[in-house]
Amino acid sequence: MKGLDFSYEQPYWNKQKNLIVGIDEVGRGPLAGPVVVGAVIISPKMTIIPGVRDSKKVPKSKHSEISKLIKENCVSWAIGVGSVEQINSFGIVGAIRFAIHQALEEIKVFDQVLMDGSPFKEPLNISEEIDFITKGDSKVYSIAAASIIAKDHRDNLMREIGLEFPQFGWENNSGYGTKVHTEAILEHGVNKHHRDLFVRKFV
Repeated sequence: MKGLDFSYEQPYWNKQKNLIVGIDEVGRGPLAGPVVVGAVIISPKMTIIPGVRDSKKVPKSKHSEISKLIKENCVSWAIGVGSVEQINSFGIVGAIRFAIHQALEEIKVFDQVLMDGSPFKEPLNISEEIDFITKGDSKVYSIAAASIIAKDHRDNLMREIGLEFPQFGWENNSGYGTKVHTEAILEHGVNKHHRDLFVRKFV
């Protein structure tokens, strides 16, 4: 399975920015469950792990295996979680911002941030330099690695909370608005894991 290399990170390493943290979030669009941010630090001394690319292009059966390899071989990694309560109170962007800060506080030491997507309207208030890269999870190794550990973590969370509410099929749909999920909402209503604004058209 073809993956990414360090070509995007190399120019930063050439400037002595040796500790690059890639950041990506997963779970922006589901009807239920938290949003999760992954952060992975890589350095020039690391070995490329085959198969690291945008988590959406990695077979689901491979997520846990590759996530484990990333965690074992990277300099450092962290997960940040924006809860459903935070999503309901501060919106999805507010919850993502919280999760980013949570992950970076755990990482602590880094020289450069590479993040998937576009800049936030309000600065993230991070002292280190940060570059936003459109479709970064398909171009940048460190961001792709972050997307994989975040996806694996969130899928595991959704399987776990899905045991309490098996009618919604969260072990398979991860809280997204599949036919099984939306029909279950219409039949059973919503619960504490649903995002208020995301499910209002169903209730």
